[in-house]
Amino acid sequence: MGIVKMENLLDKIFKAYDIRGIVGTGFDEETARDIGKGLAYTVFKHQSPIVISKDARSHSEKLTNALIQGLNNAGCSTIEIGLASTPMNYWANIFFKAAGSVQVTASHNGPEYNGFKVSRENTLPVGYDDGLKEVLDFIKAKRLNSSTYYSQFIKEASNKGNNKIVENSLHEYMNFMQGFISPIETKFSNTDSATEDNWPNKKLKLVVDCGNGMAGHFMPLFEQLNPNLKIIPLYWELDGNFPNHPPDPTKEVNLQSLKNRVLEEKADFGVAFDGDADRCVFIDENGVFISGDLIIALFAEYFSSKKVGEKILYDLRSSAIVSEFITEINGIPIPCRVGHSYMKKMLREEKAIFGGELSGHYYFADCFNTDSALRALIQLINILRNNNKKLSELIQKFRKYFSSNEVNFKVFNSQKIMIEIEEKFSTECVEKNHLDGLSMRFQNWWFNLRQSNTEPLLRLTLESSTKEITETQFHNMSELIQTISTLNEKAS
Repeated sequence: MGIVKMENLLDKIFKAYDIRGIVGTGFDEETARDIGKGLAYTVFKHQSPIVISKDARSHSEKLTNALIQGLNNAGCSTIEIGLASTPMNYWANIFFKAAGSVQVTASHNGPEYNGFKVSRENTLPVGYDDGLKEVLDFIKAKRLNSSTYYSQFIKEASNKGNNKIVENSLHEYMNFMQGFISPIETKFSNTDSATEDNWPNKKLKLVVDCGNGMAGHFMPLFEQLNPNLKIIPLYWELDGNFPNHPPDPTKEVNLQSLKNRVLEEKADFGVAFDGDADRCVFIDENGVFISGDLIIALFAEYFSSKKVGEKILYDLRSSAIVSEFITEINGIPIPCRVGHSYMKKMLREEKAIFGGELSGHYYFADCFNTDSALRALIQLINILRNNNKKLSELIQKFRKYFSSNEVNFKVFNSQKIMIEIEEKFSTECVEKNHLDGLSMRFQNWWFNLRQSNTEPLLRLTLESSTKEITETQFHNMSELIQTISTLNEKAS
């Protein structure tokens, strides 16, 4: 393979928030070994230990071994805890007082993919702009024998690191998570219509779709620890080929089995995890999908009931009801850029108690300022156990506006399109910002337009006070984006 082609493939696997690619196409054991060495030199700077864990994909073990080899050869000792969800990797980072951690996973991507999610000590995220680009530069320099860059790293570490295998960490992790299960708290609950028959003694029934991903690693133990819950399993067997459906629960086509089972079992709700179990989506008792922003509002109500003035983060694509409701209940709503690294950093900076994204990532201060789907599941269980209403009833008050949801447009010269659209609407809008792309608010509707980090795409989210306005404005915006894109292409 030529050097140019090799470098192009290498560039493609370094993403905004992690390292991820198709195994065998620019991503193999040699690359994993180089990444390990690059992390040791540039991100971890030979500090130890580094916690390593993996998901159940067929190539995860080989990539894990190569990664550890690279880290050890460059002087970083490692603690290998085996199979784990990404949130368990974060927990282990703290539990073992590590200098950093790496989870081997491709999250919600298909079985042909794999990758690395990297954290510094105290679970601080490592993205392209704050560490991964240095790793990429290191590997390129190493492979090109660059004297100007690689020479500062060329000497092997004087002391090689060692790898320590630690088994049965899952039980320690689950004991920690079990601490978030709360008792009945009547001060949070409306007791007017409660009876001994239906509440609070009701045994919650939930359907849990692990999608053959890493949630299947901890859910059997969670079920054992919580006999007061009736849990219906769906696809709990670990299988990196994901034979039942892709491990991306944000696509409703992947939720059909869950919806059907919730209705068949007459369950109180359903939950579906993604491949590495750092995010999840919820289905109400009627089999209706609940968007992530409405869950943010529901959780915000819980946290604000504990303490007035809590800061709650929400991604800026969220429905307007989120910020309105948080303000109404005396919380402090803070919009955030899309992406886990931004959310985690802002959670720390603002000392917020909770944050969430439309994509089903939910971040908790009491979980090391990281995202945890299991913590989100426990939070919903706590809310339902402390409330005599059904999930659909609790969510209904947040269904005030009408959203297009985020839609992708393949375009030519996305930056120019953003500039032209901002100019076109500048006199009409009542508010705008560039926190993440372009957000413009009008009298009875708003939109956010963002560029993709990795593809020639524009992502549009639009919301209004009525279904008709949303449909009309979305149609107009779609035509405008496509028209400008076509003109740009012709003019190039």
